[in-house]
Amino acid sequence: MSNPVPRRSLVAIVAILSLVGSIAVVRAAGAWTAASAPLTVKPADAQTLATQLADEQARSAQLRAQLDQVTAQAAQLAEALQAAEAKAKADTSSAAELVAKLKAAKTRLANLQRQMSSAPAATVTRVVTQTASPTATPAAYGDDGGGGDD
Repeated sequence: MSNPVPRRSLVAIVAILSLVGSIAVVRAAGAWTAASAPLTVKPADAQTLATQLADEQARSAQLRAQLDQVTAQAAQLAEALQAAEAKAKADTSSAAELVAKLKAAKTRLANLQRQMSSAPAATVTRVVTQTASPTATPAAYGDDGGGGDD
């Protein structure tokens, strides 16, 4: 049998070489990535970021106010729509009542026209109006207007 010590040494040396090789591969990949995407633009500093944040917060507040206005207008429009619907319902019921009244009036008119056409012509009466003459003076009480023959 072979000696176990050189075999263990050989395994240890191979393990160390593979670790060194993997470290070299990782460094080479990092260098390759850095070379392919260089950082040419300097990142923004904290002051610039704070200013941009304040601007975005102000814009957000303005948009929130506009959204609140639109929400209020939508609520007003919804109320107006409900009022218009209620008015339309009331108008519909009123129109239905008027249609019923018109139908009843037409029926009465047709009945009256039938009665008038079936009635004899002699039963139609005339209304004669008499007006007093403005120049005539009324007779005194107890005076028949014929003079004074007692």
